[in-house]
Amino acid sequence: MKQLFYIITLAFVFISCKKENDTLFQNKVEEETAVSSGIEVAAYKWYQMPVPTISNPSNTSNMIVQVNGDTYALAGGALTSWYKLNNNTKRWETTNGLNVFGGFGTGQQYFFSYQSKVYFGMNRTNDSIDHRFIAADAITNTYSYMAAFPGIPVTGPTCFVIGNKGYIMGGTNHGSYPVNQLWEYNFTTNTWTNKGSSPLSARASATAMVVGDKAYLGLGYRLIVSNNQLVKDYKNDWVIYDPIANSSTVMASFPAAKRADAKGFVLGSSIFIGFGRSTTINSTFAYNDFYRYSTTNNEWTVQSFWPSSIGNSYGTNIATFAVGNKGYLLKGNMTEFWCFSNTPIIQQQ
Repeated sequence: MKQLFYIITLAFVFISCKKENDTLFQNKVEEETAVSSGIEVAAYKWYQMPVPTISNPSNTSNMIVQVNGDTYALAGGALTSWYKLNNNTKRWETTNGLNVFGGFGTGQQYFFSYQSKVYFGMNRTNDSIDHRFIAADAITNTYSYMAAFPGIPVTGPTCFVIGNKGYIMGGTNHGSYPVNQLWEYNFTTNTWTNKGSSPLSARASATAMVVGDKAYLGLGYRLIVSNNQLVKDYKNDWVIYDPIANSSTVMASFPAAKRADAKGFVLGSSIFIGFGRSTTINSTFAYNDFYRYSTTNNEWTVQSFWPSSIGNSYGTNIATFAVGNKGYLLKGNMTEFWCFSNTPIIQQQ
């Protein structure tokens, strides 16, 4: 009987150790997955970078605007603190900013940038969302009212730029219902073209990434009726959109939890996506996972998870962007700044 007890005990220890080792191995695989940059094969990792000293750091929102080769961060609850990223040192420097950013904290929505101009509009108020579409020149620091948006004014549309055209897709109307629309704006002629239905149908908080002359779209949520209640139905689909043919092709689905407001960047021909959030009746989930999508192989690969915490803003208090061959993440009101790279980052003094 005693011998049997020893055998059972040893078996339990072996199973426990194996389970722990399997978990550790899986974590190691997730943290050290090698990916190809097209030139070299190396593991991408997160490196924490310096941030400016600010008087009242808080876990509030920020916005990244890239225009005319420069990267600006608008931080704080009203986006009234402006910083510019030094392209050489990769340090944030305080700036008086550009007047072209002045309206972003008062309900205006940023859509995209093209050459030296920032495009924004569709002012949100308690009563409506207007049709205005404005271009602000970062060189001359002047505004121009462009052809008004002819579609349904929305909050938080999915926007992207391919060539000399910008696209506005989906979003939620003033009643908070996702809208099925896709509009193309020609920067050269200042004209709008209705491209019909969105490749994602009626969808809000979706993600768009551009590689070459194609856009990769997916995630976000739609609204469905469940148990006589209107609830958010989160998605993990992924399609490639060809603007010339105005057609889309279904690709391999995002491999992790369904979500909205996913964020990331493009490095070479690879797309990196993660973060975002989802909600149920009783809970809100924020994510710090990260994945690489190969546009060549139509495959997803897990990457190093972001090692910090999302915070109590449920995934909306971070912004991501790319400069050159590196990706970056900015958290809150300049509270944390991270670099995602496949080469070690040596901090400059």
